[in-house]
Amino acid sequence: MPIENVTPCPECGVSTQLVERHFWLNSGVIVVDTDQTLRQILVESENLDPLFEGISEVIGMSVERQVIDVARRGMRNRVKDMIPQQVKDKISKRELDLEPIIMGLTDYMMTATQVLGHGKFEHVGHRYEQDGNDYFTNRVENPYSLLLCRANLAGTIEGMYDTESGVDCEEVAPGVYELTARFSGHSEELEKRLKLRSYKHRDGNIELERCPGCGGPTALASFEWLLEDGIIRGKANGRRLAMIGPDVLEAVFDELEAELGETIPQAVIEAQRRFIKSSSYSIDEISNEENFRIQLAARGYGNLRVIHLGKDGMSLSIDNAAAHLMIVGMAQGLFEMAFDVDSNAEWEISEERDLEIKVTPRDI
Repeated sequence: MPIENVTPCPECGVSTQLVERHFWLNSGVIVVDTDQTLRQILVESENLDPLFEGISEVIGMSVERQVIDVARRGMRNRVKDMIPQQVKDKISKRELDLEPIIMGLTDYMMTATQVLGHGKFEHVGHRYEQDGNDYFTNRVENPYSLLLCRANLAGTIEGMYDTESGVDCEEVAPGVYELTARFSGHSEELEKRLKLRSYKHRDGNIELERCPGCGGPTALASFEWLLEDGIIRGKANGRRLAMIGPDVLEAVFDELEAELGETIPQAVIEAQRRFIKSSSYSIDEISNEENFRIQLAARGYGNLRVIHLGKDGMSLSIDNAAAHLMIVGMAQGLFEMAFDVDSNAEWEISEERDLEIKVTPRDI
C-alpha cells in the first residue's frame, strides 16, 4: 500500500493502519495482531543512536558491530517467516517473475516502516542475477536510528533471498542516506536463529480510554503523526518516537553482556542516565502518577503499579516491563535532574518481567 493511501483517524490523527495491526492489552503491553507473542513499544528514538554511542564511551570500545548483527538477525527471522520457502526456492531458481514480487514486498515494507515512524523511505534500485554483483538500495530521510535502519535492510534481504548481506551507508544530503545491501552468498551462519523473548500474557488492571474513531488509546492523540515523512513526534515536547520490538533491543544488550562482560547492564543504564540529563527531559513527566501510568501503558512499556518520589529517593514498580535497563537509566537521570544530586540505582527484574527500581541520593 502506498503511503498516500494510509489514512489518519479523523478523531485523534493516529494512523488507522497502525491501530488495526496492534492490540493494547490491560497488562500495559502492545502486541502485533497477527502474533500476540510479538511485543512492541513506542520508544523515544532520538536517543537510540546516542545510547549506543554512550555505551561505547562507557566501555571504551565501539558496539556498532554487535548492534547491527543482533538487530539484523531479528529482522531476518521475521521476514524469513513471511515468505514461504517454496516461493524463495522458485525465486532462487528464477522460476518466478521477480520484479512484481520484489517491488510488492518493497512497497509494503517501506510503507509499514513509515507508519511506524522509522523515517521516509524510497527504493532506489536493485539487481538480482546471482553472480556476486547483486545489490539492493534504499534511500531514507531522517532515519529513526541509522544503525537499526542498516540492520533492518540487511535482515530483510537475508530473509527474502537466504543470503548473507552487508550494508554500505552514504549520506547524500543532510539527514538523507543511501543504504545499499550487497549479497554475499549463503552461509551456515544464516541457519542460526536469534532467540527473542516471546510475550506471555498476564491480565493487568489498566484499561486505557479509547478513541471513538479508531479504537486506539486516546493517549496517542498527544503525538503528531507525520505519515509522509515517517515521523511521530510528541506535541508537547517535540521529541520523536518510533514503534519497535523491545525484544530486539533487549537481545542487543544481552549479546553485548555475553560478549563483553557483566558490566554491560550498568553501561546501558549509565549511557541512558547521561542522555536524559543532557536532553530536554523534566521530572514533571513522571510527577503525575496517573498520567505517567497511562503514558507507559499507551507506549507499551508495562503496567506501573507503584511510584514514590521525594528528596529521600524514588521507587517504581512496573509489571511486564520492556527495555528495563533504559527505564532504570531514565529514572536515575530524572531524579538527579529534579534534586541536583548524584545517585545510586538498584533494580531487580523477575522472570515475568516485573521490575523494581530504587534510586537514592549518593552519600558524598
